[in-house]
Amino acid sequence: VLYSRTKVASATAARESEQLLAENSKEAYLSGASRDLKESESDQKYLLGLFVQEGSEVGFLERIEGLGKSAGVDVKIIDFSRAGDQLRLSVQTKGNFQNLYYFLSLVESLPFALSVDSVSLRGGIVGDKGVLLWEGVYSMTLSSYLPKTAVTKDIAPN
Repeated sequence: VLYSRTKVASATAARESEQLLAENSKEAYLSGASRDLKESESDQKYLLGLFVQEGSEVGFLERIEGLGKSAGVDVKIIDFSRAGDQLRLSVQTKGNFQNLYYFLSLVESLPFALSVDSVSLRGGIVGDKGVLLWEGVYSMTLSSYLPKTAVTKDIAPN
């Protein structure tokens, strides 16, 4: 009887020991995964910054307009729309040819997946003060756009 009880107790202890080992292994994995997520938090924020999130389109458009000021051209957003998971915009600029070209190079250097689909340049435009200017019209597609449905709570910035 004592041998039988000892055998049952030993088997029960072995099962419980296996369960504890499995739980410890799960806890170690979760702890490591949590540590890895915390360590990569700055990388996650950087990567998220390479996208224009729904609700921050105004900031993106202001950035485009700011590039115009930096390039010395007048910028006007003449069309802006969402097409699925992309944003489409058309931008009109006025200034001298070199500044229009510089504006375009600044746009292309933005850290977004932004393609310039078409460019139309026209010279001989008379400006406000009678100065001859160039006009540029650019059609662009922003592919690095994140609609709210694509951003999960876990990666959204705090």
